[in-house]
Order: sequence, then structure tokens, then C-alpha cells
Amino acid sequence: MQFPEWAPEDLINYYKGFPELNNEYLIRDHQMIFRLLTRPEMEQVWAWVAKQDSIMPITSNGGIVGRFLNKLDEYGKTARVPASERANDFDEIFQLANKLSIKLQKYQNESHAFNQYTALISPTYDEQLIAT
Repeated sequence: MQFPEWAPEDLINYYKGFPELNNEYLIRDHQMIFRLLTRPEMEQVWAWVAKQDSIMPITSNGGIVGRFLNKLDEYGKTARVPASERANDFDEIFQLANKLSIKLQKYQNESHAFNQYTALISPTYDEQLIAT
């Protein structure tokens, strides 16, 4: 089996040296490692992991599962949008949510116009569904 060039070498070696698959846990772990090594969406994750200042191989520190989950958690916490863009987006989201709240308050006591079923779906949507 040839693995993608972006797959970590120490994890490939770990996969190739896996013990005999004689129980469901080993089979599950082996399959998981294979997916980590081959899924195209993992290329970006492994590139990020490689940039970290870690001298330990990915297969150490609690085994591959623990180490990977730790790195995956760190990856999920990393910002992928510049702070200035994020601040602008959050300002816009706040303004839109505030505007929506004000609009919805106008219909607060009109149960026939606003209830849990029609809150964000206009009646014309239902009419279009019925017509088709």
C-alpha cells in the first residue's frame, strides 16, 4: 500500500507494524489509522500538526488515539479567519440579530402570525410546496 506523501512517516510505520488484528478494538484502531493516513481532508490537518513545535513522534504520548485527539482538539481551537475579518463578521452578525429581534418583537402577541411552527418560514413557502 502506498500512502499519500503528506501522511506522517511515523504513523505509516506504526500502521505497518500493527499487531495481529485478533479483536474488534485492534481492528477498529487499525481502520481508524488507515483513514487518518488516506482521507484527503486529513492533508490539511497533518500539515498543521507538522508545523507544531513537537519533538515527540505522533505515535507517542498516550498512543496514536490519545495524541491524535489532542492534536485534533488543538486544531479545532485554532482560528482560520483573521482577527480583523472575524471582528467585522461578528459586528455584522450582532447587528443582524438585533434587527431580527426588533422585527420579531413587533409580532410577539400575535399568535396567529408568529408561533413555533411559522417563526422563520413564510406562508408562501408552504403554498409553493402545495402547488408542486
